[in-house]
Amino acid sequence: SGSAWVSHDEQQRGSLEVGKLAALAVLTKDYLGVPVQEIGSIEALLTMVGGRVVYAAGPYAAMKGGFFRNDCEARLPGKYDRP
Repeated sequence: SGSAWVSHDEQQRGSLEVGKLAALAVLTKDYLGVPVQEIGSIEALLTMVGGRVVYAAGPYAAMKGGFFRNDCEARLPGKYDRP
């Protein structure tokens, strides 16, 4: 990503790759695919900054306060669950 390149942090961040710090958000809906009037109803379920979970709700609540790098195996809801 451009900001990682500018700060010379490409080895630590800037893309989702093994060994890099994660910064991402999990939302209840795809904000690019909902009608404009529904965007305000979208909620965050998980927010990670620098590999640290800074907000977690719903099925991700157990991850709150955790720290993950992409080379760690994080237990995500549904990842290993069987129907």
